[in-house]
Amino acid sequence: MREAGSAGQVTRRDERELNDSTIDNGSTHTQLRYLARVFDQTKQARFRDAFDSGLAYLVAAQYKNGGWPQYYPLRTNYSRCITFNDNAMIGVMRLLREIGESRAPFGFVDDATRVRVRTVGTSSPRPTRRRRRSGRGSTRLGRTAPSTPDATGLSSSA
Repeated sequence: MREAGSAGQVTRRDERELNDSTIDNGSTHTQLRYLARVFDQTKQARFRDAFDSGLAYLVAAQYKNGGWPQYYPLRTNYSRCITFNDNAMIGVMRLLREIGESRAPFGFVDDATRVRVRTVGTSSPRPTRRRRRSGRGSTRLGRTAPSTPDATGLSSSA
């Protein structure tokens, strides 16, 4: 349902409806594949620009722990959670791998972008050793707490 503000201005609700997107149900990654094929055949800049915009969306939407929410920008409901259903995340990861490897039809993607998509999500925390007292003085491996949304898509604290 669209709501018009005074004098026909677009409301915040309308802005959200116009600017968010999803990776669920094959969305976004399949459209990027299509845009790449169309650009490969036509060489029209508008298709490359649309592809670049969609790819930037996927990179921006990724959580530091490697997953993607169902919708981005984030909403306040369950869609903040990492989306495993319908091969949503797998489709995005396959697309990024193919771009990173310069597979057809992604040969037009510049080297800097290929490097960037190959390293998307690799900045997640590395395992660290922490000493924990368990009565025996044993050492246990632990992970640093994520500073951004965890696998549920919600912020966590250490």
